[in-house]
Amino acid sequence: MTDDQIADRWDRLTPRQRLARILLVLSEMTPDGVVTEDTLAAAAEGVGAFHGPPMLGSGLADRVGLARTFNRELRRRADERLGTEPFIGANAECGLVYSLGRGGTDVPYPAALGELSPRSSYEAGRQVGLDLASCGYDWALQPSVDVRVSRSDPVIGVRAFGADPSVVSAHAVAYVEGIQSTGVLATAKHFPGHGDASVDSHLGLPVVRRTERDHHEIHLRPFRAVIEAGVASIMTAHVVLPDLGLEEAATFSPEICRDLIRNQLDFDGVLVSDSLRMKAVSERDTARNKVIRALVAGNDLVNIKCSPAAVPSLLDQLETALRTGDLPENDLYRAFGRVVSATQRRSVSAGEGAADSSEGVAVSELQTIVEVTDPQGRLPLPLGVGDAVGVLVDPAGTFAEPLSGVLDELSAMLGTRLVPIRQGDSLPDDVHAVVVLSRGQAGPSDTEIAHLRAVEDGDVPAAFLGGGPKDASDRCSTSLPTVRAPFIDVFGIVSRGTAHLAFRALLGDRRTTSFGQECMAS
Repeated sequence: MTDDQIADRWDRLTPRQRLARILLVLSEMTPDGVVTEDTLAAAAEGVGAFHGPPMLGSGLADRVGLARTFNRELRRRADERLGTEPFIGANAECGLVYSLGRGGTDVPYPAALGELSPRSSYEAGRQVGLDLASCGYDWALQPSVDVRVSRSDPVIGVRAFGADPSVVSAHAVAYVEGIQSTGVLATAKHFPGHGDASVDSHLGLPVVRRTERDHHEIHLRPFRAVIEAGVASIMTAHVVLPDLGLEEAATFSPEICRDLIRNQLDFDGVLVSDSLRMKAVSERDTARNKVIRALVAGNDLVNIKCSPAAVPSLLDQLETALRTGDLPENDLYRAFGRVVSATQRRSVSAGEGAADSSEGVAVSELQTIVEVTDPQGRLPLPLGVGDAVGVLVDPAGTFAEPLSGVLDELSAMLGTRLVPIRQGDSLPDDVHAVVVLSRGQAGPSDTEIAHLRAVEDGDVPAAFLGGGPKDASDRCSTSLPTVRAPFIDVFGIVSRGTAHLAFRALLGDRRTTSFGQECMAS
């Protein structure tokens, strides 16, 4: 978009509509999956970007169809009022299921892809883009291009391609190119790197000790690579880097959001903040001030992640700040220009489906990432016809979608019923083997370790299954046969294809599947 076209767009909008254009907010739905009037009103105000419909944990059936209708209505209201449409974004790190809970094509997490060829990452990214486009999303809030050098990282985990900056760079570029080949915009995150943090920024503010050399040679390398490859947007990190002279979160740092990313790395796309609702920053200022600070620092789209009902009041406050000079108009104009320019890069409409031209990762290739340790030859676990397997889980932490439903889907894929068991529960009569599941991104939890110790010397055949990063689950020694595969993240969201292969290694099922099949049709 030319400077004259940006100026023309600017002149046609009111100050309030210009301010709305640089906000990324939540959308909301009714219990039956219909877009709410508050959300439509926010679209009519001119809000520039929305997180897609909050389907996770909803219990709804046809979530793909509901999301498609939801996004179409949201776009229609904005177009009728303003003649333009907002971005609608989604996280889809293991496919559309990551945002919807059901539906779409399962893809492996980046931690699995990082062990395969970059071509697999391209195919995974393309499949993600196709599925998102088919539902009317035009913005993928991924991939994570963090170099996960810290085994104490509690949050990035399986969403990272690995710990080698060269590997991460190659896979990140391939994944971005795959997504953007479908007309959906990709987002590289979390700038300038979150892979050496030991605090979850959803819960607190990480203070990271990082040398200048590691900063440039490790953590910035993947960002340089995706910038050269034409990534449309980059998301900031809520991390503090005191050894580099930074005393506030990178999201609010002009040294990061202006000098480093613009002047040194030559990125001219959209810089979007990570969620300002995360506890790393949420309790440190008002919503008004956080928007202003993020814009002045150099962000273009502010991920305030407020409810649609809060938008009118926030815009009132920002209009006042614009009039008084607390929010400089030149910062708003810069951000506005980048956001509206990015709309020309998308080529997505909410169609009835997207043709899958991606072959996907073959099972034989994906199977290679499943690591089995069984020196005594106790796998597969001995099961009779009709026997069920108990899966011991730690109920603490987040499960964005109930694990019981995921285990039901895996049961159908395996032909063996998987039953979730919590600590202290007695085993059902038909359970004749148990699996201790660890989903920790930085190692098994105390509860998972207690589960492990309780079954190691028991009478029931048992095994240990590490579903987080493979270098996390090996922090706990055990005499049990062990399978490791990266299929579950910090939010408890499961990549079904990888999980199926891991459980198959435990239970001996020999039926084939592929991440390219639709594991959940509705």
